[in-house]
Amino acid sequence: MRRSSVTSPPPRSIVSGWKKPRHDHVHLTGTAGAGGQIRGPRHVYPGPVAEADIAVVDGLRITGLAKTAADIARASTFAQALTVFDSALRRGAAKKEIAEHLKGRRPGGPAARAALRFADKDSESVGESWSRAQMIAALLPGARLQREYRVSGKTYRVDFDWAGRLIGECDGMVKYDELLRPGESAETTMAAEKRRELALRRLGLAVVRWNWGMLERGEVVPLLIGWLDALGLRGASPLPVAAG
Repeated sequence: MRRSSVTSPPPRSIVSGWKKPRHDHVHLTGTAGAGGQIRGPRHVYPGPVAEADIAVVDGLRITGLAKTAADIARASTFAQALTVFDSALRRGAAKKEIAEHLKGRRPGGPAARAALRFADKDSESVGESWSRAQMIAALLPGARLQREYRVSGKTYRVDFDWAGRLIGECDGMVKYDELLRPGESAETTMAAEKRRELALRRLGLAVVRWNWGMLERGEVVPLLIGWLDALGLRGASPLPVAAG
């Protein structure tokens, strides 16, 4: 690889952690300020890239976390950008640092900056980030993320909490058998989830769940609107802008 180029990790690198690049499809950013080009599996983005924005992983020069997140977000939808930013913040990137890479008049910049305003490291999965993107687009009232409840000596952390009255849980794409500990079965895991939900309901909380398929079909927002209306929570504050 030429010294004038640096590898730019694709979205999966942010969401799932740094991975060794696929050799059949490589993204590069020119460090000399040249324009971008696509030649077969080789995608070159316009530079330049400062040395401070370059990290070395397994001996390979790659763009750092903040710059990678910003570059991906500019070429993404609002929901995708929010997911990338949430993940980058969880991995230690700072909002101010990402914002620096979003300055200037480049395609996709305004939408990416809008997504960054709502990014939150407490959004712990792709499903939660996608859920939040749909809530933001629908102007739903803000939910507190990862709130903890103590019930009968046990602590339960919930995905979304509206005013201590409504709990939202995103099941994502994870199957119960992927969460099993040694000696556990899918049935015991499902039973534990049911006990958890019943414990929260005993506190007087309403609990609503959704999964990946419901996000794909656009069913989550109507579901939440029904519950928020029933509990008189639609007039609550709009979604907050996360700090950080």
